[in-house]
Amino acid sequence: MFTFRRTYLGLFLIALVLLAAACQSGPDPSILAGDWEADTDFGSISLTVQPDGRTIDRTTIVFNSGGIANVHMSTNEQKFSNFTFEYETTQDQSTYTFHIKFNQDGETATVVWEGPSGEGGTVEMLKIQ
Repeated sequence: MFTFRRTYLGLFLIALVLLAAACQSGPDPSILAGDWEADTDFGSISLTVQPDGRTIDRTTIVFNSGGIANVHMSTNEQKFSNFTFEYETTQDQSTYTFHIKFNQDGETATVVWEGPSGEGGTVEMLKIQ
């Protein structure tokens, strides 16, 4: 009888471990690693996600105005989670905020940007590498 209980306890623990493994929340974030780009109404945005899939170490925003390109680049490492990244920068004393939601396919993302005076938009960002 003791062996019978032990067998069922062992099977129960194995089933519990398998259930926990099956309940993982989404794909491995490392699928996001690489360079990303999107064109916007005002210019472009690009960034590099490190191999861990949780760190961005280069963000570049290009503002085109009257044939002149103003480039804002950050080389500070920035952590993000849940496939979501937010970034803020200033151009001509106006603040621009970028909300980036990476899709779980690891190849596309949606960028929602907000600028001064209620301007903004939504664009698709693509992984280029």
